[in-house]
Amino acid sequence: MDKEKSFIEKIKEIDEKERAQEEEAERLRQEKLREQERIEREEYEKRLRQERIELMKLKSGVISEPELVAPEKKEEKVYTFSEKVSNFFYHNKLYIIITTIVVALAAFFIYDIATAENPDANVLIIYSDDQLALKTSELQGIFEKYAEDRNGDGKVLVSVQYTPIDDSASSDPQTYQANTTKLIGEIQANDSLIVIGNTSTLEKIGLKEYCVDFSAIYPNNPAAQKIGIELSKTKLGEKLGLSSPLSDDAYLCVQQIDENAKEKIKANHEHALSIAGKFLKELS
Repeated sequence: MDKEKSFIEKIKEIDEKERAQEEEAERLRQEKLREQERIEREEYEKRLRQERIELMKLKSGVISEPELVAPEKKEEKVYTFSEKVSNFFYHNKLYIIITTIVVALAAFFIYDIATAENPDANVLIIYSDDQLALKTSELQGIFEKYAEDRNGDGKVLVSVQYTPIDDSASSDPQTYQANTTKLIGEIQANDSLIVIGNTSTLEKIGLKEYCVDFSAIYPNNPAAQKIGIELSKTKLGEKLGLSSPLSDDAYLCVQQIDENAKEKIKANHEHALSIAGKFLKELS
């Protein structure tokens, strides 16, 4: 069974077909233009020959007056303003359409960038939990209490996204692939240093060995574990008003960073640790 073409491959295939069609249309146009030039050149050469013959007849006295009728001059048509506009759009409609699309896309992206919210911290929920999936807004409110305005926009914003990548989430292949791609990108860029997951999902993405050891930072707190904060040992479920307790295998984790990381990533890391620390202190 052939592998289904990716979205990018399909776009490239469509672009290639359109390019081939445009090249064929241009080839036919040039061919028609060359044929028209050939006919005009042959008519011009034919008339020159006739004029030479007539000139020789006049000189030899065979005829007393020219026989050839002077070519009729084409009367240049004067177009109205509306006709000029209509003619312009007719001959340039392809370029106008392309320009309009480009301008519209540019305006959309500029507006999107200008109006996009820049969160002060990011939290990703990477395991399937129907209760947490319905409580992202409430979780956002909780984490915003512990966060700081790091981007200087005058408000505190924490992005909480539900992007499960466990076996339960794989029933929807498109969503599952989108979640996996987003998660890998966030972790590689160190943008989402706070992750809520279980042991299997942390192992799946290779993050289990790279989580901050909270048991070393808070040795006297039973919720502080080696891979993160064990949520079932906190008051998070009560705070969210959940109907059933959180899984014993659910953890709030903070991704470790390299000691040679950029200053911005180090600052993000310290902020994530601060949020997790305040969360643990208030809810355990």
